[in-house]
Amino acid sequence: QNLVLRPDHSISSLAIEEGQKRQKFKFNEEELPVEISIESPYQTIHQVIVLSPDKQVSYAVTPDGSHKLVRQALLDKNGNPYEIDRYDDNGNLVEITSFIYKYDNQGNWIKRSKFVNSNSASEIIEREITYY
Repeated sequence: QNLVLRPDHSISSLAIEEGQKRQKFKFNEEELPVEISIESPYQTIHQVIVLSPDKQVSYAVTPDGSHKLVRQALLDKNGNPYEIDRYDDNGNLVEITSFIYKYDNQGNWIKRSKFVNSNSASEIIEREITYY
């Protein structure tokens, strides 16, 4: 593993090698991922992630350098995704995952319900957070 830090000690990049699999992640100043590369004998994946306050859009980078939409996450005011749209290689929408959150007084979610393609909740996670 190779971790590269900026002068302010925030993470700039992380490289991981496990056997024949190599992964590299690049991060912005807020330590959010903006580029991901995964190489193995079976596949090569290179994605860039465009971030804004209300969404994260992931694109696959093709061998000719063009970008294909892979995933779009719409974010709520707390930065949590309330909808994640996934696309196939032809740009067709194939799955919509929605989330509903219940927040505590500190703005952290304490209950998250997950819905895939508008079906009933497929997963409900509740968590308890203790503040000191």
